[in-house]
Amino acid sequence: MNYIYPVNQVDIIKASDFQSQEISSLEEVVSAKYSDIKMDTDIQVSQIMEMVSNQESLNPESLAKLQMMLSNYSIGISLAGTLARKTVSAVETLLKS
Repeated sequence: MNYIYPVNQVDIIKASDFQSQEISSLEEVVSAKYSDIKMDTDIQVSQIMEMVSNQESLNPESLAKLQMMLSNYSIGISLAGTLARKTVSAVETLLKS
């Protein structure tokens, strides 16, 4: 007969590494993903600031590229905020049950 033992933390299998069957805590996975998002946004910010500081970026082609970069940055930040809210909500739900 199999018994279910209580778990102190939520352990999940990393979706990116099914072959090794490495188990990580939810906190580690979320922390790693948010640090990846932060690194990506830091790179985007530096690229945007470089474009803005360059006086040659006043032509229409460069301005269109800058607008696209700002739009992508805004969407990424909005997505990160939504994911953070959903993660907190999921953890609160797990803690209540």
